[in-house]
Amino acid sequence: MNSKPFAFTNVNVVPLDKEIVIKGQTVVVRQGRIAEMGPTAKIKLDGGVSVIDGQDKYLMPGLVDMHTHITDDIAEGTPLESQNGDLLLYVASGVTTVRNMKGCPKHL
Repeated sequence: MNSKPFAFTNVNVVPLDKEIVIKGQTVVVRQGRIAEMGPTAKIKLDGGVSVIDGQDKYLMPGLVDMHTHITDDIAEGTPLESQNGDLLLYVASGVTTVRNMKGCPKHL
């Protein structure tokens, strides 16, 4: 992965390993991984970093649902956005990874 680095600034971080919200943080992402995090006033960004203002927003790790049953009972010719309705709801709710328990060979 060779993407341009980016940073969420002024964001409230929900770490999920403690029952806290860490306010006013900057989170720097390089090559798809968090490279640095700290108070916005203390993190210095170079000119090559794209900035995403997170003022009054929250940033947390993606959630995982390890027991799902994604439907495949879709009529031929159904628009793609209708077929992926379940998956769009997951992403809208912060779920970025699912484990489908349906288990048919065509899912592979």
